[in-house]
Amino acid sequence: SGGSHSAVRNCLSVLIRCVRVFPMIERVAQHMEGEVLRLKDDPREDIKITANSYHAMLDQQKNKNYELKIDIF
Repeated sequence: SGGSHSAVRNCLSVLIRCVRVFPMIERVAQHMEGEVLRLKDDPREDIKITANSYHAMLDQQKNKNYELKIDIF
């Protein structure tokens, strides 16, 4: 949040394309979810819509991913 418009939009675009394989570690996924929840309240409408889409995809992958229950942090 607060990043340049194009950087945030591009980051969300990449994350959407990678959602089936990233994140695979639950703790990373929790962090990603926290960040995307902040973006869902962004004043920029296109960022808000894309963040909502990514969050829905992330939720769908929750039960499929997280096979690596490694605590690396």
